[in-house]
Amino acid sequence: MQKSVGNGDAFIFITDAHWTQNAGNSPALIDYISKNLNITKLVSGGDTGNAGGDVDFCEKLRKAFPGRVYHVFGNHEYFYPADASLLAYNTTMYNDDVHTGDPGRNYYYFDNNRAHIRYVILDSYSDGIEGVGAQPGYEAEQLAWLTDTALDVPDGWGIVVFTHHMYYI
Repeated sequence: MQKSVGNGDAFIFITDAHWTQNAGNSPALIDYISKNLNITKLVSGGDTGNAGGDVDFCEKLRKAFPGRVYHVFGNHEYFYPADASLLAYNTTMYNDDVHTGDPGRNYYYFDNNRAHIRYVILDSYSDGIEGVGAQPGYEAEQLAWLTDTALDVPDGWGIVVFTHHMYYI
């Protein structure tokens, strides 16, 4: 990872931390990795908090990591607003490099222009049935945005895609 920082890009990826249940070890581990490897980007793969639990998980993640934090919407966050408020709180409020998809949705991309890498964050959940929560799936609007916008990169660029739930048919 230390070699990648200077020659390409490196980031911390952490998912399903469920901070309200994991004895608080994640912040210490994130801090240790970032200080020892000089990594300036963290992608949270979702389920940082728990549905109906701690609503400060995004702020705790930011306090544990000195660089930029990007967030993927997970199924255990479905009781939090599934609209632009979660996306704006996690990304555009703190990061000026975020290019959002459709308004009110939790998918976006950001680029590393130096290393020629695009990072795409997908929202693998739809609103689901009232009272049940989020259901796995990618809606047609997001898939159109993915193919028409997010994957439209110059020749020679790499693309890294993050999603909480794997795509299946």
